[in-house]
Amino acid sequence: MPAARPLRTRSRPRPAALPAVLLTVLLIVTGCAPDTGVRVSGSQDIPQGATIEADPAGGAPDEPFSAEDIRWLIVDADLSSLGAQGAGAEEVLLYCEECLEFGDPVVIDGEKMQLVTVTSPQVGLAFAGFAVAEDDGEPVITLKVAGAGLHLHPGSGRTVVAEESVYDEGDAVCCPSGWSVRVFRYQNGRFEAGQRITSMDET
Repeated sequence: MPAARPLRTRSRPRPAALPAVLLTVLLIVTGCAPDTGVRVSGSQDIPQGATIEADPAGGAPDEPFSAEDIRWLIVDADLSSLGAQGAGAEEVLLYCEECLEFGDPVVIDGEKMQLVTVTSPQVGLAFAGFAVAEDDGEPVITLKVAGAGLHLHPGSGRTVVAEESVYDEGDAVCCPSGWSVRVFRYQNGRFEAGQRITSMDET
């Protein structure tokens, strides 16, 4: 039996007040500021409640890497491509391990990738998501995505599906004006983004 991987422990100070960058993220998530993570590149109707085939062989969502492992992986990563949501994810995870949530893992060509999202402790909505693979026993990020009310889950044909809410100005957190789906296909060791499909309420 291989030796257990030692847990990584780090000590970080707990912020005395909510960081300014996190306040910006909260405004984005609640629709009170422009959401730079949501851009419509295509629009068509998709039946609500449609199911997407997933690989059931992924096993436990929190294996092989624990929430603590992935938490510090994200904190130490370059998240500049996610804008304010990336900076907000780092700030949240500095003091809130419970804000990292696991989804169903995806298995592509026999390789398991864990799917996680970062949730705002104040609003309760996920705003950043990641796919994490194993490379020589260490966790590596293979996908970074941001969006309001984000949910990641395995798709069919080497894909991960990102679903998110779309907010218009004045929308309450509970009641977005629409929703968006984007498919990321795994090719040549990385995920490539496909077309975003958005549906807005008629009312």
